Amino acid sequence: MVDIARHLINEQNVEEVTAIVRRGPAEVNFTKEEMKHLISYLDLDDFERELARVKPAVEAVQQDLETGRKKVLDSLAKADPKTANAKFRFDFLASPIGMSGENGLLTKLEVEDNFLVEKNGGLSAEGTGNKRTIDVDTVIFAIGDKVDGSFGLPTERNEFIKNKEPRFPVDDISYESTIDGIFVGGWSRKASEGLVGYARKDGTNAAKAVLQYLESKQPTNASNEAVTAKIKSLNKPIVTKEDVRRLEAVEAEEATKRGLEEFKFDSNEEMLQAMGLAETA
Repeated sequence: MVDIARHLINEQNVEEVTAIVRRGPAEVNFTKEEMKHLISYLDLDDFERELARVKPAVEAVQQDLETGRKKVLDSLAKADPKTANAKFRFDFLASPIGMSGENGLLTKLEVEDNFLVEKNGGLSAEGTGNKRTIDVDTVIFAIGDKVDGSFGLPTERNEFIKNKEPRFPVDDISYESTIDGIFVGGWSRKASEGLVGYARKDGTNAAKAVLQYLESKQPTNASNEAVTAKIKSLNKPIVTKEDVRRLEAVEAEEATKRGLEEFKFDSNEEMLQAMGLAETA
């Protein structure tokens, strides 16, 4: 959401951006480093009015409203200077439920007001039944992301479950799945947590955990031929560097056909098909 809002204001010259947030100000998921690039456009008077509006719902779950205020405004001290005449605002505790328009153009977004409930150790949003409309001309869905639940690793609350008693922690963080020998790092450990640099550092620490794990194992004298035979016996697609280059060429060709700067397939099946490996899947 933060990245999209920045792009709209700085690159598309949009005059006003409203973030519709399902939960409250204390549940926002951006970091201070991310928000400092956008915070100077926040309409502070409107923000305080919005906090006052959601105060009863926040206090109903024994949450201090100041927690949310601080989480949103914490980056003000390091805010990037304004480069455009635009406003950014929040609409908390609201879920989009419909869109309408006139003459083929979008004009209204219908939302339902929410309240907070404790569920599975966290706070979830549930509808109050009260509905209202917001004047809009564009709606962009920025609902975050989550790990792939079909990947085969146990998940909980949109994350791969980590071993709570890791054998090889790094900086007191567990990079181990609940399955022995399987590690997660970067955004696979915690989806969309922080900037790319933080994810890279997290991936490096995950590699350190893997190295510790490997050093605990007895080395083998397996030959290249034995490793190749083992990989082939798994009856799974084997993707080589040449296959990746072929995929990149197909995607570049597809981008040209569509008049795009870049194109990427969004599923394993499509990528395997492009590389000519689908029949072995």
